[in-house]
Amino acid sequence: MKCWISFLLFLGISLDLWGFDVRVLIGQANGIIFVPGKGLVDVAEVKKDTCFGNGQSLIYYQRRPYRGRICIVKDSGKTLVVNVLDIEEYVKGVLYNEISHYWPIEAIKAQAVVSRTYALYRVLSSGRKEAFDLKDDQSSQVYRGYNSEHFRTNKAVDETKGEVLVCANTHRVFPAFYHACCGGKTELPQNVWMGNDFKCDFEVVEDPFCSICPYISWKYEISTFDFVSCLRELGVKGREVKYISVSDITDSGRAKSILLITDKGQYLLSAQKVRMMLGSSRLRSTLFQVRMIGNKLIFWGHGWGHGVGMCQWGAYGMALKGYSYKEILKFYFPNADISDLSAVIEPCELVEHK
Repeated sequence: MKCWISFLLFLGISLDLWGFDVRVLIGQANGIIFVPGKGLVDVAEVKKDTCFGNGQSLIYYQRRPYRGRICIVKDSGKTLVVNVLDIEEYVKGVLYNEISHYWPIEAIKAQAVVSRTYALYRVLSSGRKEAFDLKDDQSSQVYRGYNSEHFRTNKAVDETKGEVLVCANTHRVFPAFYHACCGGKTELPQNVWMGNDFKCDFEVVEDPFCSICPYISWKYEISTFDFVSCLRELGVKGREVKYISVSDITDSGRAKSILLITDKGQYLLSAQKVRMMLGSSRLRSTLFQVRMIGNKLIFWGHGWGHGVGMCQWGAYGMALKGYSYKEILKFYFPNADISDLSAVIEPCELVEHK
């Protein structure tokens, strides 16, 4: 099989035959690193690319403990603080933040495979051209280091060690996206992130299992004046809304575009962009309808999140009914297979990364 990436040297740190390192951005510009046995390091005083820690003991940044090593990277005039650690250790620092440790273990194990696969997908799709692979916030996955580990989430990582999702037809690493609640039907990624070629087959999945989700239905109200004000960055002008409707929907029934007429013009807006402008915690998904009543707009919707890939509340519902984590993954990713990381990443000649 063709090797996906080469072994890399990152500031003296390399991959080995049994592990795969990821690089997580955990800070910038300043802060204090505590290296056991060596003392405190002021990030602002480090003048060149340097790594701290031996990879065996915990190391601290801003009083928070991390596995692996912490590296200071000088990149395009910026000082970056990067945690370099094995992908299994990374997933342990993610899982507690992305799924409840109280949930059934099969749902947590499904999340472990998805989070591991997502991290690997990000590394391979970026080609490691940047100084880091992932951020520690919601733009990647929420990662908080050693303090956010829990014995049940760690158990899920250990019991699925090395397992990743691959495209059934190409054996490429699958873009394993996930979200809180699909509202009854999942979405295709190209309807959310337009212009991307994901090179794997997704399907819209009818999901009866997320009906227990507390966000299965929601309502959001906003004044017409505030609505127009929130959309200034999208080029919307005016003070009054004359008309609004969902003008186009996706295969899953989600709003794709919104027709808006104000006292200053007519606009055809991306529903995804409108959601981001209003706030994803307010307009929880694009699976909505909208109506104007007086000087208010009322959105009625279902689910929370972009709707692509695994529905976490649906996974919870499936686990409660006795489904295994492999059955959960197959339900949400019908065109994916479970493979081992070592079968996807093959050893190649050592290549320096600068």
